[in-house]
Amino acid sequence: MASILRGPLQGPRLILAFFLGILFIFYLRSGPVDLEPGDVAIPDGPLTTVGKDGVALVSLGEVDEVDEVDMDAPLADKEKESVSDKFWEYVQGHSSHGSENHSPVPHAEHAKGAAVPVVPAVDQADREGTTPTDPFCKSLASTKDVLVVVRTPASELYSQLPAHFFTTLRCVDFLLYSTVHQNIGPYTVHDALANISDARRAKHRDFELYDKLQSAQNFVMDLHSITEDNDHNLDRWSIIPHVVDAYKQYTNKKWFVFIESDTYLSVSNMLLWLAKLDHTKDLFAGAQVMIGDVELAHSGSGIILSQTTAAKLSDRAKTRTDAWQDMVGNSCCGDKILAQALKEVNVTLHRAFPMIQGETPFSLDWSERHWCRTAMTWHRMTPSTLDMLWQFESAWVLEHSKDGPGSAPPMLFRDYFQTFLIPLLRTTHNRTDWDNLANSLTYTDSSGGQFAHYSFASCRAACDLRLSCVQYAWEPNKCRLGTVVRLGEKVVSDKRMMSGWNPKRVEKFGAKVDACTAERAYLMPMEKNAQDEMKLMEEERKRKEEQMVAAEEERARKAEEEKAKKEKEDREEETRKKEMDKAKAAADREGEKIQKQLEEHQKKVEEDRKKNEAEKKAAAAELEKAAQELAGEQQ
Repeated sequence: MASILRGPLQGPRLILAFFLGILFIFYLRSGPVDLEPGDVAIPDGPLTTVGKDGVALVSLGEVDEVDEVDMDAPLADKEKESVSDKFWEYVQGHSSHGSENHSPVPHAEHAKGAAVPVVPAVDQADREGTTPTDPFCKSLASTKDVLVVVRTPASELYSQLPAHFFTTLRCVDFLLYSTVHQNIGPYTVHDALANISDARRAKHRDFELYDKLQSAQNFVMDLHSITEDNDHNLDRWSIIPHVVDAYKQYTNKKWFVFIESDTYLSVSNMLLWLAKLDHTKDLFAGAQVMIGDVELAHSGSGIILSQTTAAKLSDRAKTRTDAWQDMVGNSCCGDKILAQALKEVNVTLHRAFPMIQGETPFSLDWSERHWCRTAMTWHRMTPSTLDMLWQFESAWVLEHSKDGPGSAPPMLFRDYFQTFLIPLLRTTHNRTDWDNLANSLTYTDSSGGQFAHYSFASCRAACDLRLSCVQYAWEPNKCRLGTVVRLGEKVVSDKRMMSGWNPKRVEKFGAKVDACTAERAYLMPMEKNAQDEMKLMEEERKRKEEQMVAAEEERARKAEEEKAKKEKEDREEETRKKEMDKAKAAADREGEKIQKQLEEHQKKVEEDRKKNEAEKKAAAAELEKAAQELAGEQQ
């Protein structure tokens, strides 16, 4: 002890350390501070409003106070860079797909008898009569007449939906649907299949998955691994029910916009288009797809219905639901049956492609067909790419809203191209382990007389030689050339694939078509502008002409290869024939020589035989003569 006291803690230092230790112990033992009512300031203004049936409704745009933004200020360099950085992270393969390690909290109806605290059901706020405080929301035109409806598989509730709350759904009223009934924070996800009868479920194997989801939810299991397969397709059953239910809940809305959880919706572009339309007229808009003889709107790209059309469908459903469900059970796709159901009330599809479309900015074939159109939806998005597009949209709207809410011009495909692709391709001409989806022309090791497939450099040279080529992709023994710009996607390193672009031609393409007018931004229902229609037809004609030219070049190349191959075979056949004739002539000559030698040999043999016979006769005669002489002497 004495040795310790003689250390650094001596005298006053020891006393000070002792008191500090006591204070520390007292601090650890003290409990949390209890706050009395009134000790915490609550911000003024309504945080919630009461919606239909007394249900508390909340709008994301009204919850948090956000500092006002100077609308006249130019877009900060840092903001511009943040969008590019996100895009760069995506193409580098570093994009985050969100955490899927959440455990869902079951809704009360799936926890029968259990005393589980349930968050009150909240869908969205009725924005009429309220003023948004979010700078982005304040810069938009009024959203009070629009309802956005998001449908998601149960497996993507926590991986896809949360990103929407802070981006696409930030300023709009919305409803959420899935194949389970679930609360996510203050928001309710409705079960789109809740009203399908037990008898109907028992007839179809699809609902084995539905039962599995309900059971997993009751046991508070993670749903992300319970996915659809070829034998269990719940998606087709949910489309018409969620469309009808959304209208029944909000019959006062003028527009109903239906998207999926991997769809990005440009709210600002959508509002600008809807402002030009009449909700009292029928509208069924989407990206047109043909299945058999049925033209439908692809649900993943997005579907828009006017109030009038939604009302007709809802009224028709009162007597046709069972028949429609019979049709669903015998069809691949619910969006096909939706199109057929709308046709029953004399509503046909307004073809809104490419404004509403099913590609990503990375898989889209950037062409003149898209260039001057408003980009309203993108499909197959991840949370990170969805956020990336929202960052761009919010920066665009804030920068261009100098004349008040809704004054920002629409974002065209041209603007996305110039913002994302041009800066990237200026600095990155080639990428390893990347497929840029070039597919206009393909060279392989079976392409006689062609060498583009030998190496990446040979493939690039082949692209340089074709003036219409803007990009190329190479893998062992295959070279693909592209005449339209695509970014593409990362592939596994085992494929040994490399992709490249010709940046000068890419920029030249952008400069060549950079002549957009306001009239071309939107595809209006029943568009009668003949000049605009002629332009569209001309664009389509040019596109098909380019395809035909490429196809003709391919046919000519193959014909040339066939011709060269045939000429080579003919030359080889002729050479072979000459060699055979020469060999035959030599053989004939050799045969004649042998025959002559044989005849001479036979002649010589015959002469020798005759000579031998003559000699034998002479010898015999000589012997006979000698015998006669001997006999004569004896006598």
